[in-house]
Amino acid sequence: MKKIWHSGLIVDYIVQVAFYPDYGFGMYVECNGPNTCSQVVRLTEQYITDILSGQDPWLTKETACTYPAPWLPEEDPEAGETRNSTAFQQPPYPNDKPKFDLEDYIGEYSNAGFGEITILLGTDDTKLFLYMGQFMEAILHYEEATDTFYTELIGKLHFLNERIPVQFSKTGKGGSFDLLHMPMRSPYDMNEAFIFSAGPKPYDDKESSELCICGCSTSNYLCFLLYFLSFALVFSYCIA
Repeated sequence: MKKIWHSGLIVDYIVQVAFYPDYGFGMYVECNGPNTCSQVVRLTEQYITDILSGQDPWLTKETACTYPAPWLPEEDPEAGETRNSTAFQQPPYPNDKPKFDLEDYIGEYSNAGFGEITILLGTDDTKLFLYMGQFMEAILHYEEATDTFYTELIGKLHFLNERIPVQFSKTGKGGSFDLLHMPMRSPYDMNEAFIFSAGPKPYDDKESSELCICGCSTSNYLCFLLYFLSFALVFSYCIA
């Protein structure tokens, strides 16, 4: 069965579009909700596909309540590894003492592409908190073995089990940290981390402020005209 599909997700919102040219149908499935959303979209699409292609759906009223059984082998409840108990369980967060004083990490770090990250000290002076944008709030837990902090999301995104690694570095000797390293997409590989710098924001200088939305050194009006002409050219070529 030939399938043409594409999906996208952001935080707790996921969308999938699929077309089956051999059968002459397609579908659009979306879901928003914590953790299980991708599984809901996948199972819904498979169920609809079975019906529209004339096959017996493998997902029924009975199996919907037991999924992923009976396809996966039974687990041993005595071992404490039941599906219900381990579906979204996370290991405990690290709780090591950072190598430097917590005050050394405090500050505002900025990146021209991703904006600002603020690191603050909690009211009890024992925890660091990370704030980014309108929604991201997290407690930072330190792991000595990797010299890395890991986020525990709180606030509006508390339901997401996203342990994003965060590292700090200094460009000089002593003093506070002036660089923050954090990957911006799953699976959160530190080799793909973006750098946020303390001090003057990279987009506050005159040269950056004169850049338009498309990155050229001209006005936004001219940029809009360039975008419009490019779109018109591609559109005319497609309908020709």
